[in-house]
Amino acid sequence: MLNLNDMSVNSVIGHKRSRVDENSSMLWHRRLGHISRPQIDRLIKEAILHDLDFSDFHTCVDCVNGKLTAKVRNTRANKGDNVLELIHTYICGPITPTSMGGYRYFITFIDDYSRFRWIDLLQEKSSSLDAFKSFKATIELKM
Repeated sequence: MLNLNDMSVNSVIGHKRSRVDENSSMLWHRRLGHISRPQIDRLIKEAILHDLDFSDFHTCVDCVNGKLTAKVRNTRANKGDNVLELIHTYICGPITPTSMGGYRYFITFIDDYSRFRWIDLLQEKSSSLDAFKSFKATIELKM
């Protein structure tokens, strides 16, 4: 086994060189995937690692952050309570090449309450109001 007790490694940080202390327990804690102090002690006992200086071993901020749970949202997302109360829409285009009939755009409508979906082809974006009127008339007939 290599004796790393007297070794230090040069590393470049920005434009300056710094010496990395190979005996640092925090350095090996980070290098070995943030393992616990007892696991590091076991590696030393089994002669996998050399003796380390534990004077710099302190609470690792990354380990603490990794154990935190995400804050749960208690607010309910806005949902439609009736047909046509909340409509999700999307206009896509211009699409090339132009389709047969000269359609360059398409528009989608989704009613949030019924989940009824509608897709319409458009030649111009300005005809999106007419597409919505067709969607509204269709959904009113179905419901």
